[in-house]
Amino acid sequence: MDIDSTSNIKEFDMTLKRTSAEWQKIHSDTTVLDPDGWDRKNFDYSWGEELITQSEYFARVMKSTCRWSNQTFVTKTERVGSSWNPN
Repeated sequence: MDIDSTSNIKEFDMTLKRTSAEWQKIHSDTTVLDPDGWDRKNFDYSWGEELITQSEYFARVMKSTCRWSNQTFVTKTERVGSSWNPN
């Protein structure tokens, strides 16, 4: 199954499970730089084989250091708290 051809149809199906690598392709505006939300001891499985929902993927993204397109680098500690200002 081609991920790109089905992502628009099933993107909001919260029961659909894919690997984190597949979710990353679908949500290409977010790049995980430091995957703190994933199992570091078994990262290859956690990222490339384990099937998770989109909700689980985003929960892991929020625990990680990421770059969003058209944004500067954002670390976990910079995201914590309501006073964070990217400028």
